[in-house]
Amino acid sequence: MLLGIILKGFATTMGLIAAIGAQNTFIIRQGLMRQHVAMVVATCFICDIILVAIGVYAVDYVITAPMLEKCLTVAGIVFLFTYATLSLRSAIKGGKDLAVKAAEHAAWWPILLATVAVTFLNPHAWLDTVVILGGICVAMDFAQKSQFLIGALIGSGLWFISLGFGARLLTPCFRSPRAWQILDSLTAVMMYTLGMSLLKGLIG
Repeated sequence: MLLGIILKGFATTMGLIAAIGAQNTFIIRQGLMRQHVAMVVATCFICDIILVAIGVYAVDYVITAPMLEKCLTVAGIVFLFTYATLSLRSAIKGGKDLAVKAAEHAAWWPILLATVAVTFLNPHAWLDTVVILGGICVAMDFAQKSQFLIGALIGSGLWFISLGFGARLLTPCFRSPRAWQILDSLTAVMMYTLGMSLLKGLIG
């Protein structure tokens, strides 16, 4: 029973987190540029601990706060449109290859802030961790919730580590400026699409 609940938490988290979104795209980008990858991975994992714990232990309080949901949605829309616009501008500008990007010095604190923003201002992160995972755990007792949490965090940790440090395997594909333009373009389209879907849900 213990192992079953842990595996359930692991499998559910892996199924949710594997979808390509703002956070995963950001981690891949930092992994490719090899800029503060360990910090990004650790920050994403710590943020996930907070979000999953809220979902597992406090979902009853969160889902009964409609104003919180609206505030998160508005913040998410602003963030997604801003992220998309910056990616689109980078795609249009182009002209950089992986060697140049890797050589650029990047301060740690803007990347840290961006990592926190791409997690906590992403409504889909709240939906996956708080609403979906919390909904699965709502009928469990405290011990079972704790077991589910352990499994979920094992999955989360393994995913972030694999994504952040595994991205360097794609290095040969991203030595061309064109590859970066394609990645930035796809990121912009994805972020605009997510933002528009949230905006439609907000005003609809």
